[in-house]
Amino acid sequence: MFLNYFIRNKTYLQALLLMLLCFFFQQSSAQHRYSFGRITSDDGLSQNSVHCIIQDKKGFLWFGTQDGFNRYDGYTFKTYRNEPFDTNSISNNWIQTLIQDKDGFMWVGTLGGLNRFDPSTESFKHYQHSILDDNTLSDDNITAIFEDKQFSLTENSRKNILWVGTQRGGLNKLVVSSAGMNVTRYRHREDDARSLRRNNVLSIFRDNAGNLWIGLENATLARLDEATESFSHYRVVDDNLRMLSTTFEEVWTIYQDSQERLWIGMITGGTVSRKLQSGEC
Repeated sequence: MFLNYFIRNKTYLQALLLMLLCFFFQQSSAQHRYSFGRITSDDGLSQNSVHCIIQDKKGFLWFGTQDGFNRYDGYTFKTYRNEPFDTNSISNNWIQTLIQDKDGFMWVGTLGGLNRFDPSTESFKHYQHSILDDNTLSDDNITAIFEDKQFSLTENSRKNILWVGTQRGGLNKLVVSSAGMNVTRYRHREDDARSLRRNNVLSIFRDNAGNLWIGLENATLARLDEATESFSHYRVVDDNLRMLSTTFEEVWTIYQDSQERLWIGMITGGTVSRKLQSGEC
């Protein structure tokens, strides 16, 4: 009888259901509430503008800032800065990008060149541009570093391949071994339409099919054909095929998810995704 009353009075039944839903949503929201701790220069961080963060294989957190390279053990910081008379110190204090390779070395991209940091000796080896040597980086303003796991270090070859993006010098392929380093430069050339369209490289990514993607300015993606050492270029468009063509639009990050969808992170245009079909590109 009580149930029949509510069935006949749908307004009351709907109100009851609404109250129950609100209660459950509030409970769910409360269970997923997060709090964030804040770490600043007051806690020992060398500077508050943090450009990159990674956690190494031993659990230490590393922070690249505009004034120093920081290691954090959960309690205290240790900061590495350039020392003008110490060639084993970092080449520049403005850190822009950071990775740890398969062997545990840290590769640190700065405004003043690329550094390989050896945690066991706490020393830095510098890789910098020289106008007198083509087997050096094309530019010292390092904007992106990508370790090519497809060709990474093996016991037989003892080689490691890194792709390094710069602000003005385009893309560099570094083959690093105990014997030294070989550099291949990829830059824009006015007389070659298949060269890199722009020299400001902002991101580097290899997808599951083996394509190497380069994020550039003007909402542009480049794909390198490594057999011919030539590039194909793609303008990033949204789901409605509207071109993101603003002068300052930049492709800052590239990622592929488990569904083979490529995600493109832009400086002002948000995120754009594209499903790569079999055989595409």
